[in-house]
Amino acid sequence: MPHFILAYYKGKTPRTSEEAASHHAKFEAWIRSLGTETLVKTVPLKSSKLISKREKLDEDDTKRLLGYSILKADALDTVVRIAKNCPHAEIGAIEVAEIER
Repeated sequence: MPHFILAYYKGKTPRTSEEAASHHAKFEAWIRSLGTETLVKTVPLKSSKLISKREKLDEDDTKRLLGYSILKADALDTVVRIAKNCPHAEIGAIEVAEIER
């Protein structure tokens, strides 16, 4: 079965610690709902830098990669439907791509 990556990008920062905790709980519940048949792993990231020798990069912190999940699914459209239900899509962006194997 094909594997896909969901890359989570920073977006709107929660205004309060309660809002952050609520969002985190929703995300964790969503991850659990995927089950082991679909979810391979989820990896949070600490800090990142975008590098390019060919172009000047925008240091915009809102485009920072926060983490990723790897899912098993039959098609890209299936994973896109799954990603649209992810709570992170409410505050940030998710990029979905098939992993070449």
